[in-house]
Amino acid sequence: KQRTLASVRGSFLRRVGSALRTANPMKRTLSDAFGKKSYPCQHCGKVFAESGNRNRHERLHTGEKPFACQHCDKVFATANTRDCHERTHTGRKPFSCRYCDSSFAVSFTRDSHERSQHTGEKPYKCQHCDKAFTNLSNRNKHERMHTGEKPYACQHCGKAFAESGDRDKHERTHTKEKPFPCRHCDKAFTTSGQRTAHERTHTGEKPFPCRHCDKSFTMSCSRNNHERSRHTGEKPYACRHCDKAFSQLSNRDT
Repeated sequence: KQRTLASVRGSFLRRVGSALRTANPMKRTLSDAFGKKSYPCQHCGKVFAESGNRNRHERLHTGEKPFACQHCDKVFATANTRDCHERTHTGRKPFSCRYCDSSFAVSFTRDSHERSQHTGEKPYKCQHCDKAFTNLSNRNKHERMHTGEKPYACQHCGKAFAESGDRDKHERTHTKEKPFPCRHCDKAFTTSGQRTAHERTHTGEKPFPCRHCDKSFTMSCSRNNHERSRHTGEKPYACRHCDKAFSQLSNRDT
């Protein structure tokens, strides 16, 4: 009896699947073998191509932080985040810019610096509009403005945030933790940005030059405020209740 094309193909795929499972028991299905996403989150159903990515995602739901810092009592959801944090203790900056003499504690900060300061490359495109970004993190943050997603929940009160950094800073209002000590005095700070800005009062460093005059600043926000108020007249902060706009966020909110 003549076999149909469909039956021949089905028989072939079953034999291939059987061979793959025999050769590698970890490949349980053809979809696994050919790289199809096959690892669903147990909490929300989101599907991942790799089990490691699924496991990291599930920690957003469970709050599990299995990776402990060797220098303090902080714990982290991923080994990479733990390693980045430990460099705040050691001061190690192993990632050098390929265009200038700047060095960075984490590779993605180096890559972002190179794109924003040297190459102008913006490889990360928003899926919802035509904006593009120099780093993946900023693209993901921007996309949450479209989706309204807030995947980072406070462990103490349940308040949810679009960015993990905002969640972490918020949680310190509960714990009063100040994990970023100054390397020049005995002060400590709740965020690395506050610590960095403070340390420049010791070193005198002003790494943010105005793009219109010869002034320099210790913080990028101060440079940006200066440029808007003294040079460009830009007012990007619009009032949500009237038609006024402001050059500084603090002026809009007061």
